[in-house]
Amino acid sequence: MRKKSRLFFAVFSKLSLVATLLVVIVLAYFSYMFISPASSLNEKFFGKKAEYQGIITLWNIDTFEGGSGSREGFLQSRAVNFEKKNKGAFFKIENLSIDEMNARLESGLLPNMITFGTGVGGIFRDRLAELCGGFEENIKPNFLASGLYNGRLLACPFAFGGYALLSSKSRVENAKKEVKNLRELAFELAFEKKLKKSTKNVYSLTLGKNDYVDGYKVLSREFDFSISDMTEKYIIDPLYSKQTPYDAYVSYISGNSSILLGTQRDIFRL
Repeated sequence: MRKKSRLFFAVFSKLSLVATLLVVIVLAYFSYMFISPASSLNEKFFGKKAEYQGIITLWNIDTFEGGSGSREGFLQSRAVNFEKKNKGAFFKIENLSIDEMNARLESGLLPNMITFGTGVGGIFRDRLAELCGGFEENIKPNFLASGLYNGRLLACPFAFGGYALLSSKSRVENAKKEVKNLRELAFELAFEKKLKKSTKNVYSLTLGKNDYVDGYKVLSREFDFSISDMTEKYIIDPLYSKQTPYDAYVSYISGNSSILLGTQRDIFRL
């Protein structure tokens, strides 16, 4: 019985000693890893100390509709990831309208960074720093020109949008046409709709514009047509130059046209 007790005590003592040594080694290792400024584990969990310590202000100026989400939300999520990896550097992202942006500029305020849509770049062109360090290598060639000015890369595109011809099978059939590629039907779906006591002209196509983007310019690059002829014959909505892109969407939904020249936002709405 005593031999068993002594054997148990001896084994237990050795195990305790080993466990104690392991605890000391682990504690010493983690203390070194967390206290050491060059610690890779410390950087993994808490981020590397950023060269710049402080708040980075970023203005987001939208001039083109987004898709299912906002660019402000996208930028916020990217900022959080950056802050985790760069201790001491923080982003303050502000979503501004054109009027708010102009008011701040008139007051002499400038951000550290800015993201903007079509039409705003020229306002900041002389205030932007050239982007160096291999930025060009990471930008698709068809987008690179959007940030170039006099051979200098002043901006880097991170998002893009576009237009599409949007309709439905029933709308094409209402115009007594065969369903096929909408590009072939863009100017073919105008018709008169009979109401109870009158008739209604349904345009083949509706579109809109604002101060910075113009659906008509996009359309004219793809098709050869006379806008005056198209509006007189009720083919293109005559309000094309007076309504916003959202107004055009509402007009399409209301049944005033068979096709909408819409953005990726309209695709999401539909």
